[in-house]
Amino acid sequence: EKPNTKKISTILKNLGIDCSCLIIIAQSDESVWKSARNISSVMVKSVSDLNAYDVMKQKRLVITQSALGLLNK
Repeated sequence: EKPNTKKISTILKNLGIDCSCLIIIAQSDESVWKSARNISSVMVKSVSDLNAYDVMKQKRLVITQSALGLLNK
């Protein structure tokens, strides 16, 4: 709904992610991007903007279910 860095931070902590991470979302979402931009080790990309370099650069990937469905197509 609205940007909230604490929510993204809590989600990553609950997933046990404490290193660099790429969050892959189905489509561009300004709220998600704004929520994650203040976390230096986190990058957010939509499926349409994804490239091999960004995937290989990060130690962890977090992929939403909707993004995974698009990647499988």
